[in-house]
Amino acid sequence: MFKIMPEEWDAGMTINLKATWQMSTIIAGYMLDQKDPGSNRKPILLMGPKSTAKTHAQGTIQSRRRARDTQHCHGTGKLNIGVNCLAPEWLVTPRVKDIADGPNGEHCCKTITMGRTADPQELTAALPTLTSGASSYMTGSVLRVDCGHSYRGIDFDF
Repeated sequence: MFKIMPEEWDAGMTINLKATWQMSTIIAGYMLDQKDPGSNRKPILLMGPKSTAKTHAQGTIQSRRRARDTQHCHGTGKLNIGVNCLAPEWLVTPRVKDIADGPNGEHCCKTITMGRTADPQELTAALPTLTSGASSYMTGSVLRVDCGHSYRGIDFDF
């Protein structure tokens, strides 16, 4: 069974919950201060990285992230600020690269529908969907760019 240490749990919660909440709160405040007359809707895009371990931590982080985003969009929606989330899976970051290049990397990549990690450029088509005026009635949405993870799920046997 995979064991997670308290400091790993805290780090996951800080990165996945606290950091994105703080950043979106700062951005919302900045947007309100600017009072940009050229736009009647101001989007905030949250990135929703997921835990790479199959543990209770992953489910807890995901449910808390959904609760955070829901709470955030209720407060900002009244101010005409949309809060949406782009949720990639296995996006090439230093941490994911270390996992993919590590001893279990080949096995981890086999759990991905396309058998590889995502390049950040592969998310660029999704960004306008969440940030353009065409999505002015969209808030509190999560757009998954996850190579079928939400359909297939993930299963580690180590």
